[in-house]
Amino acid sequence: MKTGQLFSVHDALNRAGSRLGNLNAAAEKIRFYDRLLDSVLNQPLRSHVTVANLRDGLLVLQADSPVWASRARLLLPEIQNALESGASGPPLTGIHLVTRPRPSVPPAPAPRRAEISDTTRRLLNAVAEDSDNAGLRRALQRIARRTP
Repeated sequence: MKTGQLFSVHDALNRAGSRLGNLNAAAEKIRFYDRLLDSVLNQPLRSHVTVANLRDGLLVLQADSPVWASRARLLLPEIQNALESGASGPPLTGIHLVTRPRPSVPPAPAPRRAEISDTTRRLLNAVAEDSDNAGLRRALQRIARRTP
């Protein structure tokens, strides 16, 4: 390829033989099998099993827990028949099922109450005493009463 030669994104993604073109073709095959999996697996199993990879005719399915992997394993012959009948091109050499738990989202930390130093407490009380506004005075005194 000449330096400075321009390609559209479409051309770069679909150029046969290029690394990007090969990667895009592999991703399309994985998406194709993932869509076929929709017609084979019913909910809730389908939401826990996805196509993870396709390499040399071996389709890798990923379940997010051992329980869902066991349920999918019982259906592997049915899954393979359905996927092979719906696909064109070379037949699948097999299906491998792996378990990879989804990353859990840690719970949000409990909101902490603001800590007030003794200096801040004294300043708040001093400002409250000098305030002509009764509402502001009460609010400042309430804040100053907070303990660390």
